[in-house]
Amino acid sequence: MVSVGPTPRYGDCVKPTAVLLLSCPDQTGIVATVADFVWRNGGNIVHAEQHTDTVAGMFFQRVEFELDGFAFPREKLAFAFQPIADRFGMDVQIRFSDDLPRMAVLASKAPHCLVDILTRWKAGQLAADLALVASNHPDHRDLCGFYGVPFHELPVDGDQAAQDLAMRELLRNEQIELVILARYMRILSADFVAEWPNRIINIHHSFLPAFVGANPYKAGSRTRGRDHRSDGAFRHQRVGRRTDHQPGRHTHNPQGRSRGVDA
Repeated sequence: MVSVGPTPRYGDCVKPTAVLLLSCPDQTGIVATVADFVWRNGGNIVHAEQHTDTVAGMFFQRVEFELDGFAFPREKLAFAFQPIADRFGMDVQIRFSDDLPRMAVLASKAPHCLVDILTRWKAGQLAADLALVASNHPDHRDLCGFYGVPFHELPVDGDQAAQDLAMRELLRNEQIELVILARYMRILSADFVAEWPNRIINIHHSFLPAFVGANPYKAGSRTRGRDHRSDGAFRHQRVGRRTDHQPGRHTHNPQGRSRGVDA
C-alpha cells in the first residue's frame, strides 16, 4: 500500500464482510431465498440493495453480510451458494471487504472531487489501496505530495490517442484494478474501457444530460426558466457507450448543504 504516515487500512477498521453481487432474470423469491441462505448459515446482513430493470426484465442485488460466525469459510462460499445461482440463473460475483483493490484516481484541473477522495482515503474511509493519481495537467502534484500519493502527469499535447495509450500502460504496469474518474475531462477510448470492464467509476456533476461540456453550472444559470432538477453528484460505471446514472448519496446538515463528493 502506498501511503505516508499512520493511514489505516479500511479492512483493519471494520469487521470483515462478504458481498454478493447478483444479477438474473427477474422472478419471485430471489430476495427471500438469498436472505434465507445468509440467515440459515449464521450470517448477519449489514447492507442490502436491489434494482429491477423492468424493460430488460433483469434483477440486480448487492448483499453484504458479516463473516464472523458464518457456517462456511470464504473459500467455500461460492460452492455453497451455487445451487441458488443455478436455480435462478444468476450471474454471481463474491467480494470480501478486506481484499482491497488497487485504485487509481484520474483527474484534470478541478480539485474538489480529488481532495474529497484523498481525505477519505487518508482517514481510512475508503475500501481501496490508493496506488496513484494521474492527470493530463500538473496542477495536483503538490496536493498528492501532501497526502503521500504518487502523482503522474500525462499531458495530451494534441495527441489524444497517444495519451490514452500511455495512461493505459501506466495503469497496467501499476496493476490497477479500479479506476476512478474524479472530474477527468477526457473521453476514454473503447480499448481503455474494455481493459477495465465494469471497473471504471465516473464522478460527474448532476446537470447531465441537460448541460454537457466544461461549464455546466454557467450554462444552467443562463436557463433559469427551465425545469432542471439537481440532486447532488452522480456516479456511474463506464461500460462503453451505455452508462447507467445513479444519484449520489448525501447527508444534509441543518444549513441544507449536502456533504459528500460533488462535481
